[in-house]
Amino acid sequence: MKVLGLGAHPDDLEVFCGGTLALFAARGDEVVMCHASIGNLGTPGGDPAELGDQRTREARRAAERAGAEHATLGWRDGTIRAEDSEQREALEEFIRQCAPDLVITHPEADYHPDHRGLSRLVLDATHRAANPVRKSSYPPLREHIPIIYTESETGLEFEPTEWVDIGPVLEVKRDMVAAHASQLEPLEIEQHRATELFRGMQCGVARAEAFRPCMRWLRVRTRRLLP
Repeated sequence: MKVLGLGAHPDDLEVFCGGTLALFAARGDEVVMCHASIGNLGTPGGDPAELGDQRTREARRAAERAGAEHATLGWRDGTIRAEDSEQREALEEFIRQCAPDLVITHPEADYHPDHRGLSRLVLDATHRAANPVRKSSYPPLREHIPIIYTESETGLEFEPTEWVDIGPVLEVKRDMVAAHASQLEPLEIEQHRATELFRGMQCGVARAEAFRPCMRWLRVRTRRLLP
């Protein structure tokens, strides 16, 4: 199976589903970790161009640690908008080129406008990518691919229906998150680890990541897709 993780910023996938992506890679699946924006406004007072380059390097190191391929759409931080037709077309082309069997991305109701914008762009672009009539440099997807939504920030407005035990790859996830040295403060790291503990408690393991599948027509599957 080919799994495409689409996060708005360079550290989003690592924090919300890094363990799950590492598990996919460990069992032999092909994993692509793509951040839509370069996160160039992620640190106050820094030079945006330098920061964008640094965060892209950090994301590349994190993907390597997971055994995944790294990619970025190169958009500017804070500019992701669901109604942006150019972004939608660019994402459609990228998805056609990647041809994944599954996409993991942000839930529709998250705190950051970039997260919400990307979530809707993913839904729309994957739909368009399966349309054989649309002109493209790449062939259409063979079907409307399933989408699975990650945890929201601190779990607010997010009710999961599936959990993944990340215990076997916990150290890998720790290294993936640690690669983003420019961003995550100790308090933020503890916050995310508390979420892992809480989700683990819900499903009877030490630490877990939580998810919810997209329940739209043509996206539902009869089998579990997560590891």
